[in-house]
Amino acid sequence: MKRRDIVAAAAALLARPALAQTGFPNRPVRVIIPAGPGGGTDILARLISPKAAAVLGTSIVIENRGGGESLIGTEAVVRSPADGHVLLFSDTSPYIAKVLRARMPFDPLTDLVPVIRAAVGAIMLYGNPRFGVRDLNQLVARAKAEPSGISFGTSSTGSRLLGEMLKMRAGINLLHVPYRSGGLALTDTLNGTVQLTFNGASNGKPYVQSGELLAIGAAGAARNPALPEVPSFEEQGFRGYPAGSEWGLFAPAGTPPEALELLRTAYREAAFDPALTNRMAELGFRPDGTSGAVYQEEMVRVLRLWGEVAAAAGIQPQ
Repeated sequence: MKRRDIVAAAAALLARPALAQTGFPNRPVRVIIPAGPGGGTDILARLISPKAAAVLGTSIVIENRGGGESLIGTEAVVRSPADGHVLLFSDTSPYIAKVLRARMPFDPLTDLVPVIRAAVGAIMLYGNPRFGVRDLNQLVARAKAEPSGISFGTSSTGSRLLGEMLKMRAGINLLHVPYRSGGLALTDTLNGTVQLTFNGASNGKPYVQSGELLAIGAAGAARNPALPEVPSFEEQGFRGYPAGSEWGLFAPAGTPPEALELLRTAYREAAFDPALTNRMAELGFRPDGTSGAVYQEEMVRVLRLWGEVAAAAGIQPQ
């Protein structure tokens, strides 16, 4: 699926002199999102790109190119000229695919260059209120009392691996149920078809507020800004879990360092724009700004962890 929109057209007068001296950008910048419109990645990219365009002094054209579990859109960026004018805005899906696929059309660790991690969040663990579990320790106790297994639904590999990690570390039996979308997983949690779901904060927030869903914990060390009253996994004594949600800007390998630095500056300013602070928090995004080099190192460590979890869970690369 493709969807192309010009989300920002900044007047040339807004461009900074330093940007103009590099010769980049010399035409509109295309940002490809490897997923359909309306999801968290799409929302965040469209929220911050207008400000980034203003800093760059050009237009940013956002194109949704979903399919292939994010690989179709990502490959389009990998195969594009490495001049900074075609970029990827994505969560970690293209990287996690490296753990779970026997064959990849590209290697994200060598064919992509992280520009900046624009924002982080935390995947939420939700439960059906009738299931009666309100925190992680209650969940572990309940699961040990029901060795036949407790079901959890997910629509992404990262969410599934979080569930497998909890299962492995806590020594409990959790039964994974895959879904095509986070919305469908939520629906089945609400109606009791599955007891739990690892899902996005913005997806589940309305149901938590209405009392139709219980938020058991936010993955990782920090709380999710969309549901700040819900303790994180680490606060509940479950340390060492990735947050599972982060979004960044990536470029084809070989993109000139000068262009990368200008893009990093533009998207960092956009992510930390005070005018967007409240809206980002409502949606579960926390500005981050981690530079590309550090981001790459962290990605390598997380992929190693996910590889160990997948192997322990018996998940074979396909």
